Amino acid sequence: LVIGAPQTLLAQAEGSGKVHVFRLTSGSWSQTQVLNPPTATNRVGMRFGLSIAYRGGTLVVGAPHFATGNDDVNRGVAFYYSSLTAAPVDLRGSGAEQLVGQAVHL
Repeated sequence: LVIGAPQTLLAQAEGSGKVHVFRLTSGSWSQTQVLNPPTATNRVGMRFGLSIAYRGGTLVVGAPHFATGNDDVNRGVAFYYSSLTAAPVDLRGSGAEQLVGQAVHL
């Protein structure tokens, strides 16, 4: 089970977000992992985890309010994880107000 928390404050970056991963074992749920936005990105207000798609070990996490600077507000990005332990590939919008990652699907 993968759950987004897009409003999470992370390292003083308001609304950066995170994703929680849970596993059901012997009838009990336990958190097994927390995914934070990759550190090379501008985290403030990106809303990492606003949308999530998970199937067969592959995960896509949307962060539609991601921007690299003031000239491309709400560019958006979707992070593609080939597995929960793999480094993500980021799929960015081409300019401001694209909101890439607002909705994702596998």
